[in-house]
Amino acid sequence: MMQKLKRNLAVLSAKRALSAPRAHAGFAAGTPEAVFAPTSHGSFGDEALALGTGHLLDALKREWVLVAPGNSSPWHALGVEEIQSTETGLSRGGVIWAPPAGSRFGGATVIGADSIDFSYGIRNASAKLSALNVAAASGVPATLFNFSLRETLSSEARNLLRRIHPDVKIRSRDPLTQQRARELFQRDDVSAAPDVGIFLAPRTTDASKKITEWASTRRVAALTVNNHLGVNFSSQDMLSYFTRLGELLVEAGFEVMVLAHDVREEQNDPELARAVASALSGDTIAATPSDAREAKAMLAPMSLHLTSRMHAGVASLSQAIPTIGLDYVDKFRGQFSWYGVGDHVVPWNSHDVVEQVTEMIVRVGQDVDLPEKLRTNTSAWKSDLSVWGLA
Repeated sequence: MMQKLKRNLAVLSAKRALSAPRAHAGFAAGTPEAVFAPTSHGSFGDEALALGTGHLLDALKREWVLVAPGNSSPWHALGVEEIQSTETGLSRGGVIWAPPAGSRFGGATVIGADSIDFSYGIRNASAKLSALNVAAASGVPATLFNFSLRETLSSEARNLLRRIHPDVKIRSRDPLTQQRARELFQRDDVSAAPDVGIFLAPRTTDASKKITEWASTRRVAALTVNNHLGVNFSSQDMLSYFTRLGELLVEAGFEVMVLAHDVREEQNDPELARAVASALSGDTIAATPSDAREAKAMLAPMSLHLTSRMHAGVASLSQAIPTIGLDYVDKFRGQFSWYGVGDHVVPWNSHDVVEQVTEMIVRVGQDVDLPEKLRTNTSAWKSDLSVWGLA
């Protein structure tokens, strides 16, 4: 009862925050743009989004400041120069956001990822949408950028999303989301372009060199685990699930690298990766990269990638590595379609997931033209920055 009351109060506060956007002196033309990261550092997918968006803005010669919760040091280590912490704002439950005292921004770009539909909480999403509304009301550029929408949205989420200011640009990251967003917002100007993780540059390290050397004498495949799937399952369930999938790769003649693509403590993917690697036969290794760029370098020598993390899939597809996606939160198929492989996706919780993955491994392995197809599609998308709609 108390949980329901808190949620109802949060929805009410979000409606108020999004219903009456007003201009704010903290937004002014000619100043750096605020780019809102999906979450704190530690999820390599979100790291790829922030770095990819920064790559686009740098190429367009637009100054920007990353707005992110948590510790700023890891972002600085990645080369992000300007960080605005949100420790007392988005990460602490505020439902409306405005530039902190003394700060001035020339616009707001919210990287929506798959959290803007309120699936990961009302307060954080409404705060980011309010930032867009305030920026638009202030007469500066405001963009909801690089996001996915699930097929099923709660009535609360629909109501709140429809309160977005009409001057906010809406730029989705896959054709399915584009269609859903056009229907939701009743706007024809919703565009779509691939996930900006396509621009992430691999970073060669001693650890990635060891993996490349290990893979040079083997037929290797990567298996990227995802403990986030275990919300409704036990740790043993997750271990059994990914171990069985790893066994399929071994049975197909691969040595396996089990990759952790999220190093946040609450996810605990590194421990899961180590446990799966220990449970598999053959010369299996576990890899825990230090950042998204190193993760991409570790994937580079793979012959095949089976992934339950979408951005790990983007990292391999954009390197012409045949990739099979284990779809969750309804975002893989649309993203894989940019590379011409939208059907290389299996719902992670299908009752026959083992049979489907087994068939997909054979199918992908027989397509000798697939790497060149991936390479061609990646080059085509990266050659025209205008398709992302930030110009």
